[in-house]
Amino acid sequence: MAPAVLFVGPPGGSGEPADGSGGKPFPTIAEAVRAAPVGALLRIAAGTYAESLVLDKAVVLAGAGAARTRLVGPAGTGAPVVRVRGAARVELRDLALEDAPGGVDVDGGAVRMERVVIRGVAGWAVVARDAEVAFLDGQVLDVQGGTKGVAVGIDGGSLEMRRSVLRRSGRRGIEIRRGRGLLDAVEVTDSSLAAVQVLDGAEVTIEGGRFERIGGAALYAGAAKLVVKRAWVSKAEYGALGFRGAELELRDSEFSDTRVASVGLVRAHGLIDHCVLARGGSDAAVAITNASGTVRLLANRIVQPGPLGVHVTHATVIATDNSITGASLDREGDMGDGIYALDADLSLERNDLRANAGSGITTTRSRVRLMRNRFTSNGRAGLVLLDRSSASANHNRFEGNRGPGVQVGELSAATLLGNRFSGNDAYDVDPICGGGGSVDVRGGNAFLGPAQPRRSCE
Repeated sequence: MAPAVLFVGPPGGSGEPADGSGGKPFPTIAEAVRAAPVGALLRIAAGTYAESLVLDKAVVLAGAGAARTRLVGPAGTGAPVVRVRGAARVELRDLALEDAPGGVDVDGGAVRMERVVIRGVAGWAVVARDAEVAFLDGQVLDVQGGTKGVAVGIDGGSLEMRRSVLRRSGRRGIEIRRGRGLLDAVEVTDSSLAAVQVLDGAEVTIEGGRFERIGGAALYAGAAKLVVKRAWVSKAEYGALGFRGAELELRDSEFSDTRVASVGLVRAHGLIDHCVLARGGSDAAVAITNASGTVRLLANRIVQPGPLGVHVTHATVIATDNSITGASLDREGDMGDGIYALDADLSLERNDLRANAGSGITTTRSRVRLMRNRFTSNGRAGLVLLDRSSASANHNRFEGNRGPGVQVGELSAATLLGNRFSGNDAYDVDPICGGGGSVDVRGGNAFLGPAQPRRSCE
């Protein structure tokens, strides 16, 4: 059945009795809503409408375009422009919500917004509780100057946002608690704390999109699950941060120019797969602390990560087919390692740790299993074991490092089988004299080039 169609505006009207027909449109949207049967389509003419609407039945509000049909908050009211109540299913199309205390407030039910612009609201753009929200091909602009509040807040229910832009919108651009979310090709810039926060059991997937110039962690998950695919994140404190048992799954994305770390996991766990992490900050490309489960690094490219490529503390990490290059020394001339691990368990296979200013890997009180990795042209050693660390290294290449290929001290132990050593400075294998470490050089190791195969201590 075709829906009933009612016409609204232009504002002011003709003064004649209105019936919602094309010739006698309602002068206000609120009058049209009251007269509309369930499921009606309200066609709103171009103009500016100062109204605060309460929608408690299914209805469609269709404007003449966001640049032409504007809904603004009435003077002296603290209410949002649109409130959706009960089980109503509401659609808003081709209009703008501007200059009001809030944009859309949804309590239960569902709202679908297409080509809607929400601009200059004092409180929030969209807030919803246990509701289904869809926001397609729209814009959220200048919500509290990007310094306060939440632009889009979802508590329970769901959010589907596609091909939309948030600029200078809320201290947090999008916040989802307890609910589900899909953000497809969404752009969030210039929020002072976070672009997206996923909290308290929420599950959110981000596909594509750009997240740039964020004051804190651009993408944050706390006690929630966040999946990110093919996104571009830049100029934030952290590109992505997981906390309080969160699970992060980052795939095919790029994180660059972060002030602390590209990815941080604090009491969290997850997967980083086929990502590019470039130009990290004061900590590392990936910083892992007290992981709540295994962290897997698969086929990532880490370039110029800052003082460390991967910084691991109290965690289990499995790394396969990654490239880590260009870690730099800190101000004291220290660090610069491709991987630095403290009280950790590392399993590395087919990784390339190259041209880092420090060592390829430095471990303290950690266990390391190395298989078919390359440690080349690092500024110090290929592998350094300290403070009772242990390593099993099979079929790796230690070549052209400015220190030893493998250096063992402080009661640490290494077992070497089938490795290739070439062009390292001074010694290929160095059990630091007086350090109490031990090295078991088993069969199949090849020692080539000017370095001595193994240091002898008097």
